[in-house]
Amino acid sequence: MTTSLGETDDLSCLPSFAQPKRSSFHSTAPQAVPDAEEADGLVVGDLVTHPVFGDGHIKRIQGKGVNARVVVEFDETGDERTLLLSYSMLEKLT
Repeated sequence: MTTSLGETDDLSCLPSFAQPKRSSFHSTAPQAVPDAEEADGLVVGDLVTHPVFGDGHIKRIQGKGVNARVVVEFDETGDERTLLLSYSMLEKLT
């Protein structure tokens, strides 16, 4: 295609070092993890205890397997913490 100044939009006539580089953009932002219904025998709403944070309840479960994370709201402080389930030291209360 030719512009109003008689220039061409086709860059193939330029040497490769003069052509614009094509970028392959890859986001390094964390990807959204879908919520799960259950992980390691725990479900949303379960009462749990943690040796440092105390008692709380599970508000959300994200991911599966070794990458599963749980969001727990702890009763004493009202803090909400996201814990990697495999390292969380959570114990389910009955």
